[in-house]
Order: sequence, then C-alpha cells, then structure tokens
Amino acid sequence: MSKSENFIIVKVEKAENMKRLSRIEEYVKEKTTERLNMKDKKLEDLKNQKIQFVKKKKLVGNDLNKKKEEYMHKFESIFNKKSLDVFILF
Repeated sequence: MSKSENFIIVKVEKAENMKRLSRIEEYVKEKTTERLNMKDKKLEDLKNQKIQFVKKKKLVGNDLNKKKEEYMHKFESIFNKKSLDVFILF
C-alpha cells in the first residue's frame, strides 16, 4: 500500500468514527431529553393530584363547617327552649 492509500483509508476511518460518535451523542441526547420529559410529566401529574386533593379537602372542610354550624344551631335552639323535656334527653 502506498502512503496515499493509507492516508485515504485513515481519512475514511476518521470520517466513519466521527459519524459514529455523532450518532452516539444524538442517542444520549435523545435519551436524556426523554428522561427529562418523563420527569416533567410525573411532576405535572403530582401537581394535578395535589390540586385535586386540596380541592377535595376544602370541600370536605366546608361540609364539616356547615354540619358544625347546623348542630350548633340545633343545640342552641334546644338550650334556649329551657324545657324539662329537653334536659331529660341528655
């Protein structure tokens, strides 16, 4: 083999090696992006679940407050009657 043939072979091998390295970098970049997207999706799901939980907690709290006020009103009306029949029940 002559020097020019060796030079051409080396040049072709370098070009192939560069293409291979480029493909590897692209693959790594793609996988990293994919992982980041998955993490973002999980974060969004968790945020949505938290929002739903807070809404449900607020609704339950409102219902409990309404029931509490209702019972307090009933007890006040019972104690305001001051009749003997009411005190016997307790």
